[in-house]
Amino acid sequence: MAIKINKHLLLKRIHQSTFDLTRFFVVFAVLSGCFYTYVGLTSPGGKTYSYFLDHYLNVPAWLTWLVAKISFFILKLTGFAVYQRTPNNVTISGSSGVTILWACLGFAVMSFWTAFVVAHKASRQFRIKWCIIGNVLITVLNITRIVLIALANYYHWKMITSLEPHTTFNIASYILLFALAGWFILYCEQYQQNKKTAIKAVYN
Repeated sequence: MAIKINKHLLLKRIHQSTFDLTRFFVVFAVLSGCFYTYVGLTSPGGKTYSYFLDHYLNVPAWLTWLVAKISFFILKLTGFAVYQRTPNNVTISGSSGVTILWACLGFAVMSFWTAFVVAHKASRQFRIKWCIIGNVLITVLNITRIVLIALANYYHWKMITSLEPHTTFNIASYILLFALAGWFILYCEQYQQNKKTAIKAVYN
């Protein structure tokens, strides 16, 4: 009897939960898979290379360009003699510079955040807003990283240049994600409570 009651309570908790774990894994897998597939389609020389996608719908290249350009203008506005050897490069004169590859875009972190938000039971508008907030903050963190690496290469800051940039960014990103997740959960719970209150008010 006790087993049946526990099973019933467990199913009830799952039904009432605001987080869908299955949806999280599905969305994360789809986004990650689509990104790596897209990189393959837009990489010249590959068996699945698409000229059209590479030249007209190359989203990874657009994001790379955005991160590089904003980093470039931040350094330029702060008085540094900066130039770009290639569209995905940022270099302060007299230093080795920074080259941004598609693996440096933080798309895995963005996919994780997007899947986390989408997996919650809330309105589409609410989830879209939080997806945008999280992904913008991750991009800002990435831009900050590029600027710091460019400065570290110029000033020879061994404390920064000795770190592996990709791993360091991932660690910093997931720390940011945990903070964002806590913030999001608080707002999501408040959103659900306000929704229940509104429904009760209608029926009362």
